[in-house]
Amino acid sequence: LFVVVGLAGASTIGTQIVTYAYAGQFYPMAIRSTGIGLASGVGRSGAILAPIVIGALVGMALPLQQNFIAIAIPAVIAAVAVAMINHGRSASAHPQDVKLVSAGPVPVGAGIEPK
Repeated sequence: LFVVVGLAGASTIGTQIVTYAYAGQFYPMAIRSTGIGLASGVGRSGAILAPIVIGALVGMALPLQQNFIAIAIPAVIAAVAVAMINHGRSASAHPQDVKLVSAGPVPVGAGIEPK
């Protein structure tokens, strides 16, 4: 049981960290930081609420099986939400839509010497 709980905790934290890289590929460059911030905020709010909810569950003196079912509900909701993501709409699926902006040639004396 301790090994399963440890794996569940590690995979939960790992999944939250993977959302940063995933959001970086999913959102267009113009709103990428907003997307990563939103993903981070959702993860952090879950990290804040989890101890409160688990404390309330323990305080209700439910059987152990019901505690684990209650804890698994947010994970199932998250898995369904991720499965519903339309990957065809991601920014990485449409690289031709990315426009590179050039500032033009670097002026002489700008501190950047060509090689």
